[in-house]
Amino acid sequence: MASLSQVSFQDFQWSPPNPCDHASSWMAAKAKKVSSKKTLKKLSKRPAGHALPALRIEPAPEAPLEDVTIFNETARGNAPVRIGGDCSGWCTEHAASLAVLSVGLIHVFASDSCKAARKFIHRFCQPLHLYNDVTTRAAPNNLDLYVAGFPCQPWSIAAGNGEGLSDKRGRGGIVEYIVDYIDKARPKSFLLENAPGLVTKFVSVFNLVIGTLRALKDSTTGKAAYAVHWKILKPDVEGGLPQHRPRVYVVGILQTEMRRQFQWPTPIDTVALSQILEEHTGTWADLEQLSATKKTNVIKCLAKTCDDGALPQDIDAIFDIGGTKPTIMKEVCPCLTVTRCQDQAYFSSQQFRTLTITDMMRLQGVDENMFAGWDEILSPRQMGSLIGNAMCQSIVERVLRGIYLSLGVPCK
Repeated sequence: MASLSQVSFQDFQWSPPNPCDHASSWMAAKAKKVSSKKTLKKLSKRPAGHALPALRIEPAPEAPLEDVTIFNETARGNAPVRIGGDCSGWCTEHAASLAVLSVGLIHVFASDSCKAARKFIHRFCQPLHLYNDVTTRAAPNNLDLYVAGFPCQPWSIAAGNGEGLSDKRGRGGIVEYIVDYIDKARPKSFLLENAPGLVTKFVSVFNLVIGTLRALKDSTTGKAAYAVHWKILKPDVEGGLPQHRPRVYVVGILQTEMRRQFQWPTPIDTVALSQILEEHTGTWADLEQLSATKKTNVIKCLAKTCDDGALPQDIDAIFDIGGTKPTIMKEVCPCLTVTRCQDQAYFSSQQFRTLTITDMMRLQGVDENMFAGWDEILSPRQMGSLIGNAMCQSIVERVLRGIYLSLGVPCK
């Protein structure tokens, strides 16, 4: 497999793959160099706040070019579902699968480079195999579902470094190992997740990934092995949760295993912040305990939101108070990031306090009782890091239900 770093300065216009192309090649998409390295380097270093330039190419089609018309009509039965994943974090797919399945669950493997994440996974998920490096692990195959939320920092416009494949810590190239596993292990389905910047800013790389996945061939028929779909989903639209956290999800279903077409979750009503957050409120004395920067930011935000004489408890808003320029979002929480969650740097105007670990878990769709005792193995800062890196569980539950039903797996 060619290294993605070798093609990072080329613009890939996605088109239906040529059947003669090598199925596992990263060059399955047609390549055409359209601009110099110097120009692309300048774009990759553009500050996140600047407007995106007009895109010369469009993202690959969200749905496969051809609908599947012949389905596997054999009954799957009630065998346990076998799942595995890389860049696992706290294994959102584990809790999400338990929430939707009517059959048993076997967690075959997980991997994460973070020691705290592995401690959490060992305590609460107990996979048969737990690895510390996706680039070296020899993971089992024979999975019903493979999940990977590969590092978003290289692709994130808002919260990451936006360096893409040139990420100094090598995180941009992890996606290559993810696609390589899918190619070799051929799980019955897969779910990939990342920041929307992968679609909006790094269109060439995104199209290359989608094009490569759609170019994988069935060894018997010679046709596309997977029906590959992608969509940007939001917790405050499809997840029912008041958090602004758009993410791109890529779903693949092995066509020989499909019992029905995969369907994305549709928008649902969103619960109010007041229904999510813990009921206890803070005081001015609590505010005095914050760092000087946080306290100043809270006061600035209150001045902006209460300038018409309203009281803080009358305003359903969350302030991001961790940086030099605080931000305000009304009726929804800003995207939970690793840095802010580690520092507990979100402030509720209505509750008049910073968000707790429990608040942030709920905003990710997690029942805190499921992970009771986390504080016996992790510090609040470590737990905050896992929360900020996690997939939104309410979204994952709804996507997995669609995947499992497509495979004929009984769901609740």
